[in-house]
Parts: sequence; structure tokens; C-alpha cells
Amino acid sequence: MKANLAFGAFFFIVVFTIPLIALSYNGQDIILTPAEQPAAAVHSPNIAPPNPPQQIPAVIPPTYEEISPEPYVIPATAIPREYSLHGVTSFLILDISTGLIEEVSVRDFVRGALAMEMPMSFHDEALRAQAVAAHTWALTNHLRQQRSPDPALRGADFAADPWNREVYMTEEKTRQFWGPFFEDHWQRASDITDSVLHYIIEFEGEPIMAAFHAMSAGKTEYAGNVWVGTSAYLLPVYSAGCMLAGNFEVDVIFTAEQVEDALREQIANITLSSEPENWFLETKRSSSGYITEAEIGGVRLHGSDIRTMFGLRSHNINISYHMGEFIFSTRGHGHGVGLPQYGAEFLAGQGYTFEEILKHYYTGVEIRQVRVIDN
Repeated sequence: MKANLAFGAFFFIVVFTIPLIALSYNGQDIILTPAEQPAAAVHSPNIAPPNPPQQIPAVIPPTYEEISPEPYVIPATAIPREYSLHGVTSFLILDISTGLIEEVSVRDFVRGALAMEMPMSFHDEALRAQAVAAHTWALTNHLRQQRSPDPALRGADFAADPWNREVYMTEEKTRQFWGPFFEDHWQRASDITDSVLHYIIEFEGEPIMAAFHAMSAGKTEYAGNVWVGTSAYLLPVYSAGCMLAGNFEVDVIFTAEQVEDALREQIANITLSSEPENWFLETKRSSSGYITEAEIGGVRLHGSDIRTMFGLRSHNINISYHMGEFIFSTRGHGHGVGLPQYGAEFLAGQGYTFEEILKHYYTGVEIRQVRVIDN
């Protein structure tokens, strides 16, 4: 069986998962979607910091010439691959809020995912890259459920919460979210979607699990360092453009008492010494700088556990202690695997096409043309 199918058997996880605080980390970020909205506010941790988070001033990105690419058209000589042979004209989506399973056309899903994931102020090619990634992600989940259904999904392809802006938004929710800008933004999202709806990303002839996130820590993360399993196309690649994004580096401060309360509440049988500076020990990192293991009070955690516990933007974290306070300094935003949305925006600004952007962040893939039969 092809390499990415073997990876896929491990990669897809259940919909309703209580955050795991244990030595074996099995991937919270992809429970619903591999994406994390770049413009979204940081989730509040279970404990509130005494002061607003201190943020390092953003680096001002360089200026660049505006690019107006030509529309993409299938060449007359091309023979599109029809994934309609799989019967995919729409996706079945379990709505987490209502518990209902909704049938959503391919076009409506991709358009709604694009509307949720990226600001419409981003360059066309960044938006196109995001649309193709979201389309591919949904198709991969559909095919996976056809081969090995997850009982928790009750026959759906994947779960989402469109009203709370998770995975995609409906047109109704998008209208409310964008307000007076809806007509222009929705038309732009529709045009971008239509320009690339016939493209998907493949590795060795199969659609990939197209993970994406807001911004990397300067280099994307290897999927095997975040989720169980391996992937030949989700490898670390440099993304210097992410380092120019606003809020690339953010500090969040908690008192020692707040940290202790959180640790004792969420980690059973933890043993903390009387010296807070010794609570976080033996940190191990990947080559991309993300924490893969840390010892806290005799318990070993993945960096994503720490991130979830304290509501941080990333698990590329530096932890310091001074005068009764812990400072959690993060770089980037999201799990770090696959396409970073701000990295895509930077490359688009430099004149890269959506195909070049996708091939940079997904190693060894091909961008294939398909025929989509929309409902």
C-alpha cells in the first residue's frame, strides 16, 4: 500500500476528544481540522494571567510589487482525472453544535473553508493555495472514511462547527462574520474557489492529508513529531516569511501559583518541589524548535500538552522563571505542520504561484487536475 495510506491509518483521529495529558501524545490539533485561523484570538487558558500578555513588537515585512496572475484554465490537451468516480460530489459533515449530518457540495465547502481560514486581503495565490489544501484535506478524509469508517462520525466524512468557525463557515455565518464587507469578500472567495476547484494535491497517486496552520516558527514541523505515524510529504521546510508576520513572538506571563494550580488540576499525581524554577526540566526539541518532550514534576509531556494547558499559540516555547513569575515565550501560531498561511502569503507576495507554494510546503507532491461535478 502506498506510503501515505499507511501514514493515513494513524493520522485521522476521533472527533470528540478530551485533551490528552500523557507521555504518549496523539495529536489534538487535527481532531477537527489541521487548520488554525490566522486572525483568531488566542484561546484563554484555564487560568487567567494577572496582566495582559506582553507581546514582542512585530517586524515590518518588506515591501513588494503587487502581482496580478492570470486566471488558471485547464489546457485543452489535458485529460482531467475524475474523482467523481469515487462518487464525491459533496461531503457529509457532522455539525458538532447540532449533532446533525449535513450534505455540503464540494464548492460550498471549499469556499466556506477559505472564507474561514484566510483574510480576503491576502494575495490571490496564497488564497488559491489555501483553497486547494482545504479541498484536498476534505477529499482525503472522505476517502479514508469510505475505507475505514470512524463510528464516532456516524457516516460523515469529518466533523465541523461552522457556526463557531471551526473547519468551515456556511454562507449565513460568513454573512454575519463579515457584516458590511460580505458581498465583496464572498465574491472574492467564490472567484478564488472557482479558479482552483479542479486542483488537488497528490503524493504517489493519492490525495494527501494537507495539514495547515497559521504560521510556523521559521521552519515547519515534521508530522511524526506531532501526531502518531510518519509522512513522506509533511517534512520540515524553511519558512522565513512567517518570521515577518505580526505576533510571531509572544510572551505570556503567569504567577507561580497560577502555574501550580493548572498543573495540579490537569496532571494527576504530579510532584512539584518547593522551588518553581525546577518545575520544567529536560526539554527536548525537534530540529524546527518545537518541544517534543518536557519533564514537569516527574511527568513527561509533549509540547502540545503544555500549549493546550496554558492556552498558548504554539508549542515552540521557551519557559523562564523570575521573581515569582513564569514567562512562556512562543514563536509561530499553530501545530507547525504543513502549509503555514502567513508563509504562503509571503511567498505569494514574492510572485510564487499557488502550485509553487504548495510544492514548497508539501514535499514531493504533484498538483493534479480533477473534474468536480458540483451539486
